[in-house]
Amino acid sequence: MKYLIFRDKNFITMTAHESVKDKILTIEHNSWALPVSDEQYRDFGENNYWTLNADNSAIVINKVYQNQGTVTVSDPEEARQIFKNHINHLKTSCEIYKESNPGLESLISFLDTIDTSIVSSITDTTNLTHIIYSLPGCPQIYFYETYSVDFLS
Repeated sequence: MKYLIFRDKNFITMTAHESVKDKILTIEHNSWALPVSDEQYRDFGENNYWTLNADNSAIVINKVYQNQGTVTVSDPEEARQIFKNHINHLKTSCEIYKESNPGLESLISFLDTIDTSIVSSITDTTNLTHIIYSLPGCPQIYFYETYSVDFLS
C-alpha cells in the first residue's frame, strides 16, 4: 500500500512503506494517511495538481488543460534550456531531501545523464517531470517521498 500523509489538508510526505507511515503518524500531531493507488502515487509524485475531497477520503489528481496541446515554447533551444533548468531544480530538491531518503542518490545520478535534446518544444500539457520519470532506467523515487532508515529501524 502507498500513502500520502497530511496534517489537516496540508501535505507532509508520501511513502510506500507501512512502517514509515506508522512512524510519521506517531510523531506528527494531527496527521493522517490517505491510501492511494500506484497511479495516484505516481501522478502525485510527478507534480500534478491535486485536491482532497471535502471529507479527506479521496484525492483528485488534476490534469485539466485549456487549449490542450497548444505549443507555448516552439524554439528548440529555449525548450531545452527550460528542460535543463527543470532537471537542475529537481536535482536541488533531491539534494535537500536525500538525508531522509537515501534512494534519491540514484535519481540524482540519473538526472546527470539526461540528454536535454529529447525536448524540442513545450506545450501547455507538457509535464517535464513525467518525461523524466518515463525515461528508461529512471529510478521511480520522488523527492518528497520519505524512506528513512531511521523510520524503518
